[in-house]
Amino acid sequence: MLCEGKVAIVTGGGRGLGAGYCRALAAEGASVVVADITEDGAREVAGEIGGLAVKVFKREETGDDLVGTMLYLCSDLSAFVTGQSINVDGGSTMH
Repeated sequence: MLCEGKVAIVTGGGRGLGAGYCRALAAEGASVVVADITEDGAREVAGEIGGLAVKVFKREETGDDLVGTMLYLCSDLSAFVTGQSINVDGGSTMH
């Protein structure tokens, strides 16, 4: 399995492509955190795959808030998938 021993955090994981990413990552052995602004969707997908559902709230992050998160996500201990856009450096968008 490609993701055995990894924790994958999937934003937008409660529906659509994000939910598909959650299912695929779980099938490859990842422990999946299903993060979504719709709690019901996150709980449904997490229940289906044996993952953890997390309700997230929209808020603006500062560069300092993201440093620790990015260091973790770039380590060998993690995987990160977003079913939503990521706004970086004041508005640049990565899909």
